[in-house]
Amino acid sequence: MAILPIGSVPNRPAGNQPRAIADILGDFDHVTNYIDNILLPNIGTGDAGYQDVLQQGVISGGVVTRDSSSQVTTALGTGWVTLSSGTLRRISWVGTVTGAIPVGVINGRVDQIVVDLNGTVTRLQGTNAAGLIANLDDANAMASRAALPAQTFRLWEFVVDNTGVVATVGTKFRDRRPWAKGADSYADQPGSVTIPAAVTALDVAATQRRVEIGSTRIRITIQGVMVLTGPGVRAFVYPYINGVAQNNTQHLQNHYSSAQGDFAASGGRDYTVTPGSQLISLGGSGGSGVTASISAYSIKVEELLTPASNNGLV
Repeated sequence: MAILPIGSVPNRPAGNQPRAIADILGDFDHVTNYIDNILLPNIGTGDAGYQDVLQQGVISGGVVTRDSSSQVTTALGTGWVTLSSGTLRRISWVGTVTGAIPVGVINGRVDQIVVDLNGTVTRLQGTNAAGLIANLDDANAMASRAALPAQTFRLWEFVVDNTGVVATVGTKFRDRRPWAKGADSYADQPGSVTIPAAVTALDVAATQRRVEIGSTRIRITIQGVMVLTGPGVRAFVYPYINGVAQNNTQHLQNHYSSAQGDFAASGGRDYTVTPGSQLISLGGSGGSGVTASISAYSIKVEELLTPASNNGLV
């Protein structure tokens, strides 16, 4: 009787014998190579392939909180990080407590919480500011902020004063998490707010959102019910971007004619922006006192196009 190779099955033709594990693993490598190098780069409609639907950034988690005067805690999370080869790696990180870093500064500095390709969370120390830091957008803060290392992205940034205390106010303690699947922020408010005659930011507390944009194009969609209760009234609703009213691109509008009425509508527009942190809120004008309002309103921000490398930031 012939002696079959180890792992062979009696009474089965040679061509149908079980395959060696090494062969199976070789096929597995072939499949993963196909997915990474052929399939994924061709998903999507643009030249950038899968970058149209996936990008570096946070999938979930990663919120940073200040839990003592000089210490912050980063919540666990998952995301995608861009490697030096240009490919994306899925990473996860655990909840991390980051203590104080020696001050050694006079005017304060900007520290950042970053995560790298291994899921390691680090507090990246800034340099001493040339002058007192009023907020994270001023020139002193910009100069103090350290450059991001390769193959990392930031989760948060905050001002540390000359005693080592981490700031608590929103202008000095900011969420900088980029979105892995493109920016998608939604603010919903079931109540009602009056639309005045002058160009005005509406219900800032409920609708204002700071979003981290990696590309140069965003789409803002506004929904709501516009209520008009007097003759000759015309009202408009539009977004604010970084404090500037986009009132030349009305999203919703309603005009009272012969009878008071409610007008439910949805409108969206695309905008060109600079990659980075954008402040988005709701605005309106054209009404007169209590004769115009909007209720059950919402504002949604979506990111378009391929994001810039490292979210376009240093």
